[in-house]
Formats: sequence, structure tokens, C-alpha cells
Amino acid sequence: MQGSAATDADFTAGQDRMRYVVQTSGATGPLTVRAELRYQSIGYRWADNLRRYKAAETERFLRYYASSPPTGGPGW
Repeated sequence: MQGSAATDADFTAGQDRMRYVVQTSGATGPLTVRAELRYQSIGYRWADNLRRYKAAETERFLRYYASSPPTGGPGW
């Protein structure tokens, strides 16, 4: 483990809990909060290198990968 995860007591087995506090400025409910976790666990170059392997698993992974295009951020 690296970075803050090394000292985060509830970061285990690839999962984590977090609490996010939102100032509602006295609004009354019901309120709805929508959160979306987006991440890229594999770099484009590494995924692209998988194309040379003709196996059901890699082809399925590449279809999944292609259906989730990058949304921006460093390096894009």
C-alpha cells in the first residue's frame, strides 16, 4: 500500500469507506445525493498491448475497456 491508504484504517481488501459532509444551508428534505466513482485502473498503452493475445478473456476485457472511454484528467 502507498500514500494515504497505508495509514487509512478501513482501507482493506481493495475497498474503502469515506464520509462526505455536505452543507445544506438549512434546506429541508428529502434530499438526494448521487455519487459516481470513476477511475482508470489500467493505462491505455497497457490495455492496447493486450490486443495481440487472441483469447476470450482479453477480448472481453478490451470490449469492456472500449465501452468506458477516458473522461479527462492528467495525461489526456
